[in-house]
Amino acid sequence: MHTTLILAFCLLGSEGKQEFEVLRTIDAHNGPVRALAFSPCGKYFATGGDDKVIRVWNVETGKEHARLKGHTDIVKSLCYYDDGKKLFSGSEDKTIKLWDIATKRELQTLKGHTDAVECLALDAKGQLLLSGSSDKTIKVWDAVKLVEKRTLKGHTMNIFSLSVSKENNVVASGSADGDVRVWDIGTGKSLFSSYAHDFFVYAVAFESRGKRFVSGGMDGKICVWDYGKGRMEKCFKVHEREVRGIAVLKDGLIVSGSLDETLKVLRLDAEKGAVTSQKMDMKILGLQAFKDLLAVFGYNGKVVILKRRR
Repeated sequence: MHTTLILAFCLLGSEGKQEFEVLRTIDAHNGPVRALAFSPCGKYFATGGDDKVIRVWNVETGKEHARLKGHTDIVKSLCYYDDGKKLFSGSEDKTIKLWDIATKRELQTLKGHTDAVECLALDAKGQLLLSGSSDKTIKVWDAVKLVEKRTLKGHTMNIFSLSVSKENNVVASGSADGDVRVWDIGTGKSLFSSYAHDFFVYAVAFESRGKRFVSGGMDGKICVWDYGKGRMEKCFKVHEREVRGIAVLKDGLIVSGSLDETLKVLRLDAEKGAVTSQKMDMKILGLQAFKDLLAVFGYNGKVVILKRRR
């Protein structure tokens, strides 16, 4: 695995300026990269993929910091815990594992799902772990005691994406059934449900503050929702193929990635005409943001780190 520094690339934002520049491209895995998570401090990020291995990388240098092995199938989801000292991982082997990064040691294996663990997220206080699965359920775990607290049921097909509102402590979920839902984490009650996508919803992402979130699906659409008002605000078809990743930055900038090998950039309050595009030369499987950094990953085993221009 190695890092390539790229100097002359930029992504045009919705106002015509150079919104991002690429810092580096990392050859991260032998096969598709399926999951990525930034550490809470932003110094590291972890990746997982079809090779069943988890790798932890230094953002600044692009060098591998740690390697974690133990899953027996594809690693689909990652979530940092305990101020970045530990890492939760979810896999197609139906388990969730907790790792100590410093010692590279597996601390615990959580069993309960009956199919692949597709997505992971922590609640606003960092005390509860949420897991979405192809078994059609979301499970809520006590992240300290490592025991299951409740199971959220309502979706009728695979759950691909979770996003927690840090301000309201609710979680949005996207599923293969085309349903976008918002749940109360404390009670497990479904607060909102709506069908706007044609089949699979691969990505959901809350804005940093407030009650709006964005969803993306197999239909190439980006939809903006206000669950507090119980409605969809707008929906654009921006990609030629399915949307596989969405990030909403603090100032309301939406970035989406797709299997059509493009990133799209628009603002939360923008009209359709404000969407801009950039070819990425990889079938994008997801993306994650940390402050001014954006990590894009895909089928070719690479991770591209971009930085916001100011």
